[in-house]
Amino acid sequence: MNVNDVLTETYDRLPDLVRSAVEGLSPEQLRRRRRRAPTRWAGWSGT
Repeated sequence: MNVNDVLTETYDRLPDLVRSAVEGLSPEQLRRRRRRAPTRWAGWSGT
């Protein structure tokens, strides 16, 4: 496996990981700031 394959595999998994990480959170929880970036921004910027 080369670097491109590893990166592709990793980025292909992100949408499902982000969905499972924020599942069940309220809009207020998603807007709450933790360590500089709100949860929704961290999830969006990683996908």
